[in-house]
Amino acid sequence: MKQTENKKMYPVYGVIGMVMLFLIGAIFGYIINGSNRINHSMMSRTDCRNIANQIMNAANNNRPDLIEQLNKVYSMNCLNREF
Repeated sequence: MKQTENKKMYPVYGVIGMVMLFLIGAIFGYIINGSNRINHSMMSRTDCRNIANQIMNAANNNRPDLIEQLNKVYSMNCLNREF
């Protein structure tokens, strides 16, 4: 009777081990790549500066629709960017 109880526990340990390996891999991957991602956009520093100026002009002219569009472009191309 005791042997059958032990055989039922092995799949549980296997599942727990697989979950732990996945979590360790996910944490390790985040530490290496996730915390400091670099944006490799083709936009130049001048282009990013021009978009930032356009965002400021849209804010001064009370144009929230234009601000939203420009923020998307700026976020995709200029944030976390190394020039």
